Amino acid sequence: MQDAKRRAILFLVIALILSLVAGILFMQKVSAIDARLGNFEPVYVAKEGINAREELSPEDFEVVEIPKQYVQKSAVTDLNMIELEGRRYQIADLVSVVPLGEGEALTTNILKPRMELGSGDKRMVMIYRSDMVGFDDVFNYGDRVDIVYVDRNGKGHIYKYRGIPIVSLAKDDKSVTGLGLEMTLEQAADFVSLQNTAASIRILKAPNIAD
Repeated sequence: MQDAKRRAILFLVIALILSLVAGILFMQKVSAIDARLGNFEPVYVAKEGINAREELSPEDFEVVEIPKQYVQKSAVTDLNMIELEGRRYQIADLVSVVPLGEGEALTTNILKPRMELGSGDKRMVMIYRSDMVGFDDVFNYGDRVDIVYVDRNGKGHIYKYRGIPIVSLAKDDKSVTGLGLEMTLEQAADFVSLQNTAASIRILKAPNIAD
């Protein structure tokens, strides 16, 4: 009986020692992995789906910490200090030019400054580059454009609008694919009709001065 107790105690001690050694080895392994990964850095991901050009706020995002070595250069790590084209913005002053899905990381390459429409009687009309619609320059937010079209009756190029401001851009990986133009309600209705009836439309960069 005494031998059985001694063996039980011996096995228990050995088991405790092995557990301690295993714990030490595990912690060493974790430390080694942490050392390879380096420090963790917070990035922001969308809490839920966000539409393109939708107003953004800090409540739309949550923090996820990932190893610093895996953080993209374009990842947003501070919603109050987002640097774009040499200027710093808060998230509320920006919009995403593409939709964001739930859990997708917020990066600077999809953000652009948000521009309010000039007044309550203005509307934004999107026009996209196509075989019928040509862009004659590289455009950015705040630029102004003149719109020229050829009708289907064969008339020459007709100036339709002058000095229309750009308030939104649609982009792919390489270039601008669409422009959001600020127009009055009457201009917007007329321009939508024009897109359906014109033989071709050309968008020209205009002097950046309102008429």
